[in-house]
Amino acid sequence: MEPRDREIGQDKQDTQDSLDVLNPVHPVEKILLVGCSSAYATVVMLPMKEYYPVFLQIEGRKCVVVGGGEVAARKAKSLTEAGACVKVVSEKFCRRLLRMKDEGKVVLARKRFQAQDLDKALLAIACTDDRKVNERVHTAGKRRGVLVNVVDSATLCDFIVPSVISRGALRIAISTSGVSPALARRMRKDLQSRYGRRYSDFLVLMEKSRGRILEEAPGLLARKRIFEALTAESFLGKFLTKSRVEGKKLFEEKLKELLSRAGSDHV
Repeated sequence: MEPRDREIGQDKQDTQDSLDVLNPVHPVEKILLVGCSSAYATVVMLPMKEYYPVFLQIEGRKCVVVGGGEVAARKAKSLTEAGACVKVVSEKFCRRLLRMKDEGKVVLARKRFQAQDLDKALLAIACTDDRKVNERVHTAGKRRGVLVNVVDSATLCDFIVPSVISRGALRIAISTSGVSPALARRMRKDLQSRYGRRYSDFLVLMEKSRGRILEEAPGLLARKRIFEALTAESFLGKFLTKSRVEGKKLFEEKLKELLSRAGSDHV
């Protein structure tokens, strides 16, 4: 190794040592070039944001989507499916949004975005191709205490929208904290094949049976045992292989057995 090569190699090692001290545990999101020459660059990595995972109840709440394209339509659709009152602000709208308006699912405001559009909103999603507009949405949200998501700009997001698998009452949300949406989508596909639609049928039966279990099972311990038995791999795995009709019959027989056993144990 030539002297200059050794120098560069040592500089790189010094940089890595510094990074280990600055960020010994947490993964990193951003790389800043602090100083560089034609031969090498010194980098400092900043820790990525920590997000608090939560499922929001937004039924009847005002949510604003800024943008009128297909991305805006997808965002508006997911919000309306959760029961939100959705207002979409844009000077132009795609056909999908126009259909949603005709169906009474969204309110369209054909205009330029103004800060007042976020008044009394719970959250807003900006998905225009104009960065300045997206930044204005972010600023307006900050001043009003409105949570804002700017598509494709993690630095302007108060929250990020995870990749989601829906199986009736079952929701599985996957997030890489904005680092790799592509990986989140890949994981979603993997989990979709693992958690099929029969999980939805199972949860429907659980919901219908919950009141009966709470009423008939004698005590907290007995109820806990029943819930655990119904979700145990030995039973749930068998349930998932059955048809809807067969699965319902199997579930009802198992529940009857468990309740009878709980009553006998109590006596």
